Amino acid sequence: MVGSASETTERHQLVGVYGMYALYRRILPANEIPDAKLFKKLFLIFPDRCPVISICGDASFFPANFLLEYAPFEVKGIDPSQVNKKAVDFVKRLDVSFGQQAAQLKTQCVSWISKADSELTASARNFSTADGTSVTEAIEYKGSLVLKGVVIAYRASALVKTLLALHKALGLPLTAKLIRPVRSIIEVLKAIEVTLTNRYRAAVATMHPVALKILASAILRRFKALRSVVDSTNSSKKGSASRKIKVRQSEGSSLRLLPNIPSMR
Repeated sequence: MVGSASETTERHQLVGVYGMYALYRRILPANEIPDAKLFKKLFLIFPDRCPVISICGDASFFPANFLLEYAPFEVKGIDPSQVNKKAVDFVKRLDVSFGQQAAQLKTQCVSWISKADSELTASARNFSTADGTSVTEAIEYKGSLVLKGVVIAYRASALVKTLLALHKALGLPLTAKLIRPVRSIIEVLKAIEVTLTNRYRAAVATMHPVALKILASAILRRFKALRSVVDSTNSSKKGSASRKIKVRQSEGSSLRLLPNIPSMR
């Protein structure tokens, strides 16, 4: 979800959502009225959380401005002239809280790096346990640890890109108190990149043989089920064959007990 602690690529997915809405409005028949509630949500809810989405470099996406240009619609309670004012108010609030958010991300990054240095190593955990569940949990723990570092990096990147893109688009200068938090965010991103790069091979080397064992045991369980079916089929076939042999033997013995009848010529 946009703005949550677990946000990753949701902002970039919003670009596709607005593009699909513009396409829907373009192919909508002229005699049909668009959904006012949907337009209001797209115009108010998401732009209030992220008024700008940095796509790549200097390319930025402004949801509210996009709707006004490609899918305009008059709805009660919406004033298009207030779009820039809302963006300026958002930047002012972001400037006030940016230092605190940067400090929190740096603290989370330091905590994550300390765990990654001790856990994402070839000898960090002993996987030679007989319990398959504990091995699976250990692999899931390492995977969640890597994912947590990626989430922190995404949040830090989205925060600093939003700040810089809004200041550039609105023509607002960066104050001196924002320079140090911006540098801290850049240090967080670089530290996470270096940690993941250095620990990637060690983590893969640790989890690779264990993952192969889990895969082999899963395949073995499949073949055991198939073998039980084949064995039951073979046993049933052997039982029917033995019964046929016994019937034939009993018929032969009964024929031998009959008296010899002379042939009539």
